[in-house]
Amino acid sequence: MKHYKTVDQTPDQLMQLYIQQISQVERPVLAIDHTAWLRPHARTLKERTYEHQPTALPHGIPVGIGQGYKLLRS
Repeated sequence: MKHYKTVDQTPDQLMQLYIQQISQVERPVLAIDHTAWLRPHARTLKERTYEHQPTALPHGIPVGIGQGYKLLRS
């Protein structure tokens, strides 16, 4: 897969590209990873969303404002 082609595509276009390239196996195994990069003070960042961020504190809030990065592998 040529990763540079995916930069300007919508999530639906990316999914269609992935479906075209996935091998035709009976039951594919997919792994998903999510990483949150919290940026609570970056008010001009358009892509800011609420992201889950686990915390070791007993009563810590597990949600922060920032960007989420996801990786899907087969």
